[in-house]
Amino acid sequence: MRTKAILFVMLFCFSLLFAIEYSVTLDWTPEVESDYRVFVAGEFNGWSTSRHPLMEKEGVYTITLSLKPGRYLYSFVVEDVLQKNSDKQWIPDDSAIEFEPNSYGGKYSVLKVGDEGAVAVPFRKVGFKYIAKSGVEKVAVSGSFNNWSYTANPMRKISENTFETCALILPGDYQYKFAIDNARVIADPNQPYIADSFGNHNSLLTVTENMPEAVTIRGDGIIQTCSLPANQSVMMLNPLPSGAVVFRCKAYSNDIESAYLILDGRKLPMYPLGENGMFTWYQRVVDKANESASYYYLLQDGAAKLHIKNGLLTKSVSEGTDFVLNKGNSKPLNIPDWATRNVGYKVVIDRFYNGSPANDPDFTEKYYAGMNTKPIPGEKLKPGQRYYHLVRDWENTSNLNSNPYDSEGKADRFAFYGGDFEGLHQKMDYFKSLGIGTLFISPAYTSRSYLKFDAIDMLTVDPHLGTEKEFADFIAAAHKIGIKVVMELTFNHVSDEFSGFQKAITGGKNSIYYNWFEWKQPLSTPLKNPEANARSFYHSWNGTAEFPELNFDLSRMGNDENHIQSVIDATPNRELTVYLVKVTDYWLSLGLDGFSFELADNVPVWFWKELRTHIKSIKPDIWMIGSVWQHQEPYLDGCFDTITKSSYFSAPTRNFFATGIINEKQYANALSSMLIELPLQNAASMPLYLSNRTTNRFLPAVGNKTNTLENAIACAMNWLGVPVIFYGDEIGLQGAIGPDSKRPFNWKYFRNKNSTAIRRAYQKHIARRSDNPVLANGSCRVLYSAESVLVFERQAGNKHLITVINNSDESRSIPIPCWNQQSGKIKSLVSGNSFPIKAGVCTIKLSGKSNTILERISP
Repeated sequence: MRTKAILFVMLFCFSLLFAIEYSVTLDWTPEVESDYRVFVAGEFNGWSTSRHPLMEKEGVYTITLSLKPGRYLYSFVVEDVLQKNSDKQWIPDDSAIEFEPNSYGGKYSVLKVGDEGAVAVPFRKVGFKYIAKSGVEKVAVSGSFNNWSYTANPMRKISENTFETCALILPGDYQYKFAIDNARVIADPNQPYIADSFGNHNSLLTVTENMPEAVTIRGDGIIQTCSLPANQSVMMLNPLPSGAVVFRCKAYSNDIESAYLILDGRKLPMYPLGENGMFTWYQRVVDKANESASYYYLLQDGAAKLHIKNGLLTKSVSEGTDFVLNKGNSKPLNIPDWATRNVGYKVVIDRFYNGSPANDPDFTEKYYAGMNTKPIPGEKLKPGQRYYHLVRDWENTSNLNSNPYDSEGKADRFAFYGGDFEGLHQKMDYFKSLGIGTLFISPAYTSRSYLKFDAIDMLTVDPHLGTEKEFADFIAAAHKIGIKVVMELTFNHVSDEFSGFQKAITGGKNSIYYNWFEWKQPLSTPLKNPEANARSFYHSWNGTAEFPELNFDLSRMGNDENHIQSVIDATPNRELTVYLVKVTDYWLSLGLDGFSFELADNVPVWFWKELRTHIKSIKPDIWMIGSVWQHQEPYLDGCFDTITKSSYFSAPTRNFFATGIINEKQYANALSSMLIELPLQNAASMPLYLSNRTTNRFLPAVGNKTNTLENAIACAMNWLGVPVIFYGDEIGLQGAIGPDSKRPFNWKYFRNKNSTAIRRAYQKHIARRSDNPVLANGSCRVLYSAESVLVFERQAGNKHLITVINNSDESRSIPIPCWNQQSGKIKSLVSGNSFPIKAGVCTIKLSGKSNTILERISP
């Protein structure tokens, strides 16, 4: 097998705020000729196995990416289409110079972006045109060159049914589609096709060096206008429930010198919010604005001026009409206020506290048959054999790293510890003393595993967690002390022991549950061995037999149903959707305050819209969260209050504080991507994790350095979003990736000085966040990033709080830019000391591996 990586460099911008970006070409050549689907998955795309497909040309599969400098782990993901029921294979790039072992016994390739001696490559200007059927209001170009975004490259309506736009793209091969009204995507009929991963087609785009060049240079008097929006959308105009209004516009990075909001004739400077791909976004938050106020945006570069007006980009201020604020047409996004106000705490119920040993699992249920027998002394489990059992010694965690019963010494994924609802109930004082306001719990319905994402019956409480009354009592006790409760669950799949699935595999098409699942081939006879035949007969999550996927759309199979946004374009499986609505109704009746839906982008968008309408009609202040891996735009348009997406906070935070594979500028850019890709309300209610179920614990990840940990805590507690503590992080709980990260909570933590010190640090930051509402709802932006230092500001009205994090081992003199304020002072909320602002800058000194929080005071 032959692979290679070719690097070309593009100077993307020169300012301190934005990093250089490089064009990276990867290719893969198979040893055996066949028809392959090939993707590249890595740290640069959240390990997505579908976002970045390679295109085949003369037997070589190639992709060109645009990446910031840094060190990235990656792998090719290959599927042989001609081999029936073929699994996806993760294949490292064997031409890479460096490799790193993964947790599955294989290895990842290492890509270092930013090598010296690379060749500069300018953008090329590419045009797009789409002629729609009647009734289409909005079209965008969504492709591999813009991370398949629905908002990065909107098209302009130039006639009744014709839409046009252009984009600045690096030379290379790409795939794309047209996104129609955020409801469906279609390939460009005027370009060649290539199969996508959903059984449909993408259009092919080859950008060559013969296409017109487009250079972005600040101060050259030329403003590039391709794909600049001239519309009034929630990303451009966002009225907040408080009465303030967020105004935004964008320009190509390094292309303009300044941006202004012209509001009722007032010229208001806009500050750079962050960079998204090739664009820099600018923002201005106005505390109060008349509902009928008029406005437009002004971009300046040298002598050049560009006015962004209502549907028009013009050089002349006299042309076109202004936007009108008109709040009646731009309704605020109303997120439950308690969601952003509280700090969260996430527990795996089985691992928190065993309050009632009487309900401990005994594994006598039929679905444990043949999997509940301990190997006799001297023997081991056979490969693939399971042993479900209860660990009675709460402090014994050695098996979670290496199972003594497993012939290969693999981690024990089938151990229970007996945590339950009564245990949560008994620990209410602990939650209260920590200062948290929202408790996230793992699923509580009947299932075979301790994590409970494999539902056997979603309409019953798992008896080994407690009774229905005990669940309701636990929630009532939480409410009594002001704590809300949010439960995780998944509607993408169920267990192969789910009663409906069992009836489907025995009754075949005669079963009323047959259409609840997605069959690759009809069941002519009952399916007697699901484990062996799963990949042949039915779709399952991650190809795992025990997780059969649910069938929402009777007209589509597999992932093809997920991107359908309007129910009128689907054939809804109403028997299934009615059942799932009953599921949410049941758990709401027990007192839940919210749901966090896992694998949300593996379920059709139209279903989430219907479910949201129903749930909000029952409980308007319910908090609905969706976990997504890919582009989030459809899931914030009438689906969820917010999303969880590791690439916005968790992954870059680990890469900065723990692995060090990104620097402070790259970290600032990664954090800022959340600010510019989400409306403020959605970002403010996004859960932020340092650790979670799928990662190793944060303290060992940073080498058990408590000062580094506290810097990360300060970032999580003060950044925009809802900080959520994964149970035990507050006492420095240890654990490697896999089941070891879900060790039982150590209730003897108070005997360890290090554990109690970490807990006090969490309490301090939680209390500070509770005392300063601006940290819950204020806007956010990065002020400075250099020399391992990150400075960011939260603002609400006249309140400005500045967080300074020095992650270097050495002390630093840190210049803090005070945008739009030339004098005054900055006061430390920690020491009470004040520092003067001179010519718009305040300089403070901060010792190594430390953080502080400051308040900006006007003169």
